[in-house]
Amino acid sequence: MYESRSRSARGTAAVLSLALAMHAASEAMADPDEIVLHSTWDDTSCGSGADVWGEGDYAYWAHFGVPCVDIVDIADVANPQWVSSYHVPPPDDFVSAQDIKVHDGLAYVAHEGGAFNAASIVDVRDPTNPVRLTTVRPTIDGHTYSNAHNLFYHQGYLYLCDNSNSVAVVDLTHYDPDEAPANITTGKWQIANVGTAFVHDIVALKNRLYVSAWDQIVIYDITDLEAGPPVLLGEGTGQSSHAAWPTADERWLVTTEERTNGGLKLYEVTEDGDGGVVVTLHDEVVEPPTTFSAHNPIIVGNRVYTAWYASGLVVHEIDRENKLLVELGRLSPGNTWGVYPLQGLDRIIVGGFAYLGFVDASLCAPIADDFDGDGDVDFADFAEFQRCAGLPTFDAACATAFDADCDGDVDLDDYADYSGGVTGPLP
Repeated sequence: MYESRSRSARGTAAVLSLALAMHAASEAMADPDEIVLHSTWDDTSCGSGADVWGEGDYAYWAHFGVPCVDIVDIADVANPQWVSSYHVPPPDDFVSAQDIKVHDGLAYVAHEGGAFNAASIVDVRDPTNPVRLTTVRPTIDGHTYSNAHNLFYHQGYLYLCDNSNSVAVVDLTHYDPDEAPANITTGKWQIANVGTAFVHDIVALKNRLYVSAWDQIVIYDITDLEAGPPVLLGEGTGQSSHAAWPTADERWLVTTEERTNGGLKLYEVTEDGDGGVVVTLHDEVVEPPTTFSAHNPIIVGNRVYTAWYASGLVVHEIDRENKLLVELGRLSPGNTWGVYPLQGLDRIIVGGFAYLGFVDASLCAPIADDFDGDGDVDFADFAEFQRCAGLPTFDAACATAFDADCDGDVDLDDYADYSGGVTGPLP
């Protein structure tokens, strides 16, 4: 049963059709509780759209069923400009290039359905001229990865899954794009026997790897991959688990389930006292039956930005106190595959089957907690919380970090959000 929840302090969730969003985008003053569509772009020669990623002033739009990725300049999100397309060259020129990650001017492109190479490493330091540097086809413990359904790059390592119940870990810590090898045929580690079905997607953040293994969500420690393989920490149950994303403090985890009536699930991840973790399901949100399922989520602060088939972009907030997902807003421009909010909540990239959308889904202030930006939430941030709470009017930095209920001030009502995000020494 679908349940739409909201906090009284935020008001009701803003539900916009594409037409309303386009009208709102033309207004000089946007309602802070609405999602605003800046623009759309669909002038592609590649075909059906798939996942999206972003870096700098560029959006990268992967495509389903074709070996093609579009690169679009979004310096002006109201007027996106196509700059180039990367076409996967032979012998992989028949693959589905439907998943892409970009980091420091290098694009990692998955080859779904490939028979030769699992992925490409592409030089996009000049986005107008993408050039394949390296093909990736690792053989680890007798398993050759010749295609990849999804991939993820994190801290010098590339993770691949090929719809088996295993994950390849490829060491790129010494990879130099100016002296790049033509081929990579070996891997660092293989995680075998993950779940009881197959691995669909992987996400690595901080020191943990989150594996969506269809019937399970499995978490590994990747603190020291030079010394040893990923270490199993714990797992939770799922049903057609498609993709996952954790909060920055690793305390909360959302997953999507790709099935009829598949929804967005909220898990709490806690220490088990023996070096592992316990993964506990607390809430699930589903859409009406005409929407097949949730697809890809990304979390910023406590906000969950999720691409849904048919329902488009839906934004929830994690209510840590009540352990619920609270809907804040949505934009429904059509079937949607992916979303990328990590370049700023006022320029979120939404990847549909037939379009790219560029939206402002700030929805009041994103809650960061880490005021000084040093990677943890600790006493120094608490000192700033106190300073912000003492101001009769506070600046934008205070609002962004601590005004959790978006009521225009920082007070004890916001303290629960701050304390729930503490990762360093408690004040």
